[in-house]
Amino acid sequence: MASRTAARRYAEAIVSLASESDTFEAWNDALSRLTEAFEEPQSRDYLLNPGIPVVEKRASLDRIVGNALPQANNLVNVLLEHRRLALIPDIYTFFTEAWLDRQGIAVAYVTTAEPILPSDERAIREKLQQLTGKQIELRLEIDADIIGGIVARVGDTLLDGSVRTKLRALRLRLASIPA
Repeated sequence: MASRTAARRYAEAIVSLASESDTFEAWNDALSRLTEAFEEPQSRDYLLNPGIPVVEKRASLDRIVGNALPQANNLVNVLLEHRRLALIPDIYTFFTEAWLDRQGIAVAYVTTAEPILPSDERAIREKLQQLTGKQIELRLEIDADIIGGIVARVGDTLLDGSVRTKLRALRLRLASIPA
């Protein structure tokens, strides 16, 4: 949890810098490329390997980021020095959410037990737009453990209409009935 908090703070600082210099797209490009490197297992293992000299990692990261945005290189150096390179994917996620939020778009993480139809996707988007007053970008996930229903998270708001949660609530009510 602490690492996600740190990633959020880095992302907020980046958003502030990007706002001041109108470099959202350049930051998005740099963070996207760094995140792609971390999604590749060999690359991630290399970058997180404490046996690889920092100088070599810095050179690799500089090639990934390029020199279009010097502040991105500075971020990489700070993360490298503080051994926080693993935060890059979360930083990118939080940065993207903040960037979209500035455009009036909220990211909704929606979990269902099975894939949903496009018509259901539209209905979910419209309902969440009504609830939040913002445009919604859906990020769909499948988790059979919720059994059925839907779980949606928009920012700090969690809407849990899953069968799993309803069964837990029923179990608690039944357990509280005196025998």
